[in-house]
Amino acid sequence: MLKIGLTGGIGSGKSTIAKVFNLVYDIPIFEADKQAKQIMNTNLELIEEIIKTFGKESYKNKTLNTKYLSQIVFNNPQQLEKLNNLVHAKVRHAFAKWVDEQNTAYVIQEAAILVESGAYKHMNKIISVSAPQQLRIDRVIKRDKMTTEQVLQRMTKQLSDVERNKHADFVIVNDDTTGIIDQIDAIHTKLIKHG
Repeated sequence: MLKIGLTGGIGSGKSTIAKVFNLVYDIPIFEADKQAKQIMNTNLELIEEIIKTFGKESYKNKTLNTKYLSQIVFNNPQQLEKLNNLVHAKVRHAFAKWVDEQNTAYVIQEAAILVESGAYKHMNKIISVSAPQQLRIDRVIKRDKMTTEQVLQRMTKQLSDVERNKHADFVIVNDDTTGIIDQIDAIHTKLIKHG
């Protein structure tokens, strides 16, 4: 079974692409970002490590205090790396366990920072979703009620499409004019053939 990484910057539409793979081709999707949040709230060993590293304010009423943690890691690359190292190991383990339970030609792990986290090295193929910057900004403003400045700040924390695409075996252009179904279908056909 092939392990496929699906990634893209904020507002690229990677979740929409993942939904198409799931709904049209019945491909199981592992949403790494959602899993990470869940694990940070349920894995007692990880909770202990986060509290030990960042302080007991990291959790409020037994729930991850994302506001507190964001303030620590958002503008501090060393602290962010510490947090990522703690979380990514657990997500990798959860993904491996999940893969064992699947029975398809390939599975997809959807993750915003697939390349940045190094998780792409554990995948057989990488799909990158690419979209023009202004379109991405507009999508995020509409979806998350953020300001342009907030979206741009998030974007600076992620790789550019050009950098991300260097690691990709397939690039899906999601610019609202190029048909995505044909692009996804072509990739699916190749993966089934080589799966």
